[in-house]
Amino acid sequence: MIKEQYNALLDERLYRTTLDNGLEIIILPKPSYVSTHAYFFTQYGSNHNQFKVGQKEYNMPMGIAHFLEHKIFEDSEKNIFEEFAKMSGSVNAYTNFVSTCYLFSCTDRPQDNLAQLMKFVQSPYLTEENVEKEKGIISQEIRMYDDNPDWRVYFNTLQAMYHHHPVKYDIAGTVESVKATTKEDLLACYNAFYIPKNMKVVVTGNVDVNETIETIKKNLQSSFTNPTEEVKVIMPDEPQGVSQTKITEEMEVSVPTFYMGYKDVQGGLEPKQLLKNGITTSLLMDVVFGKSGALYQKLYEKGLINNSFGYDYTFEKGYSHALLGGESKDPDAAYNLIKEHLYSLKDESMTKASIERTKRKMIGRFLSAYNSIDYIGKSYVGYLNRGLDLFDYLEVLQGLNQSDFEQRFTTLFAADNSVLSVVKSK
Repeated sequence: MIKEQYNALLDERLYRTTLDNGLEIIILPKPSYVSTHAYFFTQYGSNHNQFKVGQKEYNMPMGIAHFLEHKIFEDSEKNIFEEFAKMSGSVNAYTNFVSTCYLFSCTDRPQDNLAQLMKFVQSPYLTEENVEKEKGIISQEIRMYDDNPDWRVYFNTLQAMYHHHPVKYDIAGTVESVKATTKEDLLACYNAFYIPKNMKVVVTGNVDVNETIETIKKNLQSSFTNPTEEVKVIMPDEPQGVSQTKITEEMEVSVPTFYMGYKDVQGGLEPKQLLKNGITTSLLMDVVFGKSGALYQKLYEKGLINNSFGYDYTFEKGYSHALLGGESKDPDAAYNLIKEHLYSLKDESMTKASIERTKRKMIGRFLSAYNSIDYIGKSYVGYLNRGLDLFDYLEVLQGLNQSDFEQRFTTLFAADNSVLSVVKSK
């Protein structure tokens, strides 16, 4: 059965159905658009290295989800990128902490492109030889990122914040973990997580709903089934406090880079509460750290930040954190000034006017972004991984009140909750 959802504010209709095998399909038609985007993803990312299938437990090398993403693109007879190009399509993929996604965009033949996407993700081509060859390619990619100061300061921040949670490790793993990965490891992960009930298809653009669902059904392979035994991800217990308060690395940089992180572990929250915390925190950070705020102006006038300064909040099932930073001639001074400013705000309520102004800005930003089918598709993937619907965003945002922001401020910006990560010149 196909369920229709309508959002009056967006004037958009969304269609959802779940096939008998558990594969969920989400379609948002945009008939006035020329292009189509589709996403076929599994809720399996770099955090999911330890799991059980039935009574058998697996402890996989770091980076194996990313390794598997690379291998899905290999075919014994044809070049997958060229196959999409023949149909005016462009194909890509990405792995993050919680999912692996295969996607295409096209301006012509959307159903043919969709059929091709369905086929190659269900047909991994793994041999001892091509697995060994890929190790060298991925190892080179890891070394390249290891030489990137922005990448290093980011993952060093996560290393300092988390004691045991796998989010502290690089999505691609290490050169050593890549070398340790075997063909059998990759097949075990594929069979455990590339299964209908753990995967979803999101399609947005100039498509017909019924035709799109039929294309997906016709291209389901007999091997694409759920395992007979339950698959369960095993996650370590993560303490509330940070692992270390400061981490420093020396690299060849002309200007030091810093990240300030606030750990916000939120395991066990219902999806809507998780979203509420996420939106509240993002809005709060706009008010406190935005370019129009007093803190930004103070930091900038003292020469402690430049235009690279930014901030972001990440929220997922089981972990959340706020990050802010950029280039600074004196990261320690910037860090201390930020903490001092936050402490001075603790006894002051966020003004109702500033919060309402930022709410309106966020609503406008969301409505504007909804004109991009690329934004719609990628956002839906992220929301579905959290058990949410993208239509939930405006409902939750509009329902926020003054006490929500005051509570989040006090909870997130606790004095013992922060870390400082610095990459400085040798």
